[in-house]
Amino acid sequence: GRVLGKESDRTRALDNQGVLQLQQQLMREQDEDVDVLAAAVARQKKIGIEIQEELGWQKDLLGLLDEDVDRVQGKMDMARKRIGKIS
Repeated sequence: GRVLGKESDRTRALDNQGVLQLQQQLMREQDEDVDVLAAAVARQKKIGIEIQEELGWQKDLLGLLDEDVDRVQGKMDMARKRIGKIS
């Protein structure tokens, strides 16, 4: 009989060929799990890249808005000075 390692409920009733088949099945299942995990990581990476691109666009838009606000603020300051001279 087998003496290596501890027997489990799954392997106790199996012969050597059965243990080998069980190990191969478990390895296939692990490979499938790794494939599922790899696909999930790839999706997360894609989402992260899309978020980064969107944040870049938002940063650019905020920069343009800031420039517009500064320009309008300058015009408002000039208008206030003119009003101050008139009144």
